[in-house]
Amino acid sequence: MVTFESVNQLKRNKFAAMAKTKPLIRRKPAIKKVVKPAFIKKHLFSLALVLVLIFITWLRLRLLNVPLERDEGEYAYFGSLLLKGIPPYKMAYSMKFPGTYFVYAVFMFFLGQNTIAVHLGLLIANLISAVFLFLLVRTLINDFAGLVAAAVFGVLALNDGMLGFAAHATHFVVMAAIPGLYYMLCGFKTRKPKYFFIAGVLLGLAPLFKQSGIFFSILGFLSCLVFWAGGEKQPLRKLFRNVGLIVAGGLLPIVVVVLYLISTGVWENFWFWTIKYPFAYGSQVTFDKGMGYLLDHFGGIIKGFGLLWVLIVAGLPLMFFTGFRLSRKKAIIFLLAFFIFSVLTIVPGFYFRHHYFVSLMPVMAVFAGVSANFVASIKLGPFHGVINKIVAILIMMLALGIGLSENSAYYFIEKPADISRRIYGSNPFVESEAIGDFIRRKTKPGDKVAVLGSEPQIYFFAQRQSATGFIYMYPMMEMHDFNLAMQEQMIQEVEAADPEILVFVDISASWLKKPKSPTRLLSWAMQKSAGEAYQLIGTVEIFSDATLYKFSEVALKNQPESNYRVRIFRKSR
Repeated sequence: MVTFESVNQLKRNKFAAMAKTKPLIRRKPAIKKVVKPAFIKKHLFSLALVLVLIFITWLRLRLLNVPLERDEGEYAYFGSLLLKGIPPYKMAYSMKFPGTYFVYAVFMFFLGQNTIAVHLGLLIANLISAVFLFLLVRTLINDFAGLVAAAVFGVLALNDGMLGFAAHATHFVVMAAIPGLYYMLCGFKTRKPKYFFIAGVLLGLAPLFKQSGIFFSILGFLSCLVFWAGGEKQPLRKLFRNVGLIVAGGLLPIVVVVLYLISTGVWENFWFWTIKYPFAYGSQVTFDKGMGYLLDHFGGIIKGFGLLWVLIVAGLPLMFFTGFRLSRKKAIIFLLAFFIFSVLTIVPGFYFRHHYFVSLMPVMAVFAGVSANFVASIKLGPFHGVINKIVAILIMMLALGIGLSENSAYYFIEKPADISRRIYGSNPFVESEAIGDFIRRKTKPGDKVAVLGSEPQIYFFAQRQSATGFIYMYPMMEMHDFNLAMQEQMIQEVEAADPEILVFVDISASWLKKPKSPTRLLSWAMQKSAGEAYQLIGTVEIFSDATLYKFSEVALKNQPESNYRVRIFRKSR
């Protein structure tokens, strides 16, 4: 007899049998996610690099409004002309190659035509350089050394001893050269031809920003010979291919610029001002005088950063005892060549100007990375890897911290205008924006302006075109065969343009007249400003502790006058 209880028992037996063969609910086994140490390490250094870039940005943001000086004014004026479709060397002359004018034009197109836009462009250039320096050193040594190099470069490139707050051409040379060298190393590491071509294009851009950038181009070419085997013997045809790709890439931007200059009809002016005249300009300083400049200017760069520079100098011998990801022998040869050719970028002409040293900072930062990596690799016990890295980081932070502390007024406290006045003295850089605004209000867009002085930033702020291509007086005061002819040409250009506004800069640093300089231009300028054709409408009197702006008839009658002044004249009605 089948009862209710027996049926339930049968069901229980059935489910028990099924449970032995197959579970009622199939659950997937939990999969443990194993995070590889390499993954953590990679992203740890990436995060650290982001923090370094944020710190560099923070340091620079406060200095975005430092008044433009002459070189920046030149680049900005050329850039503004480019944005109006006027090619370089047509309405303004300069001995510099046009690359910086184009990069200024790009930054100003997107960010605006003002001081902050120019310095934001510089900030972007510095961040690009820091990132690619990290990548270059990581490829050559390791992430840790790359991170240290990026941080050291970011701080030193802002140093006021090399006018790091100003957007000089040397910053853009570095922005092209460091990525170029990095992609060259990528080519040797991966053996992919495209990297050699990319490297060539970037290294070809470097001298277009500044002629001395050619030394980085040569470094890239010679590195092909150093890294030819890439760790193993390779066929000679691969050497020719790599060299050919770098040369082809390097020639591409140069050919494009040359064709542009020819097609716009400015080739003759370009050739004279950037090739012919610099030979006369570059032969004026003797070796002894140049060494004096070197010692004076380099002292300002290392001021306060003594410990950091000890670590940098120590990196030179320590690179013989550190490890490399690439072939040790070839990596050392590359670093030595990098150092030598970086030094060569600051040598031409023996001027050793403050901002020339910017192109030396990347390799100096690499040696700082070498020193830090050496400390981090010393074996002192079972936990030496972590402890040594911490010690190395603390040493580098101490070195950077001391430097920042010793120069804290500049890095953290001084107002932008005060920085300009402290460094440039009575030069009218703080006043140029107000002068430009005054001229713009007193003129129409088509009116021409003649600045009798070396203050191209006034043209930029006024947003008015120059009545002459001579935006600097210096070439006409220097001792070479072209000086008097240049003066006559400028006089003819100004007379032909018949400018609405005449600006006379009565500041010796804006002329740099030498005892034997021809006086034709100065005599004409004084006669022109004192004649009846123009009337005085404004004067800017610069004192050590203040600036007096006389932009009205009442103000012009005030008695206080300075030995440093800018006078503004308008054509008599």
